Amino acid sequence: MRLPPTDEPKLSVEESTGQCSLFENSTLGIAITNSTFRFLTANPAFLKMLGYSSEELQQQSFLDICIDEDRDEYRVALRELREGARLQYGTETRYQRKDGTLLPVNTYFSAVSGRAPTQLTFLLVTVDITARRAAEDALRAAQSELTSRALEQFLMCLRAGNVECLERLLTSDVTSISDGGGEVSAAANVIRGRDKVLRLVRKTAERYGDSVGMLFCSLNGLPAVLFESTAALPHLVVRFTMHADVDAAGRIRRLNFVLAPSKLTRV
Repeated sequence: MRLPPTDEPKLSVEESTGQCSLFENSTLGIAITNSTFRFLTANPAFLKMLGYSSEELQQQSFLDICIDEDRDEYRVALRELREGARLQYGTETRYQRKDGTLLPVNTYFSAVSGRAPTQLTFLLVTVDITARRAAEDALRAAQSELTSRALEQFLMCLRAGNVECLERLLTSDVTSISDGGGEVSAAANVIRGRDKVLRLVRKTAERYGDSVGMLFCSLNGLPAVLFESTAALPHLVVRFTMHADVDAAGRIRRLNFVLAPSKLTRV
């Protein structure tokens, strides 16, 4: 590995050999770029992540391997890094591999040599977070399924008027939050405790009865229930959603009601 010359003191043979070994054998993706963030060299782990040979990578810059939607943001950050306004820069992003597929990564930049802007070289360290992302996606999917089941059971018990069933589905310290967005009337304070939350829910259900339909939907990617007035209630427009936060046992620990019309346009 040959790095660009610098004005820094030279390393001993032992120090240089140790650093080269760390560079070559690291499981982290490590690369060196010039002052324009074009790749000068990279270790095997980095090359494997992207699917490029060393010669192919040297024809690329950091921005070339980033997806289009992120480049403007990175141009600003890298310019600040080159000008010394930043000492380092890190972000979670996605690289575009040689075959066109995307690789989720955490990436970290720092300056390693040079005094004039044109002499700077930069160290880029990259962590492949594919496994972490997969685990997070699996956790979200499991949480979503648990929430959907809790909401389904909650609605079944509510329709049947089964108070004992409703009580079992709520934690003792359950809370209820209503969001009117300043557009419609909503409870100003957080309602706390199983009895008070149940009282609110039952009162709402009794008020509208069969005049409001209940449909499962998705709100901001989360399972929710849409309450909407039917033809039986033509003089009053009712439309709001309810979604829940559940614990590991599938019991509801928070109910969120969204009543603001502007927040329900995509439901």
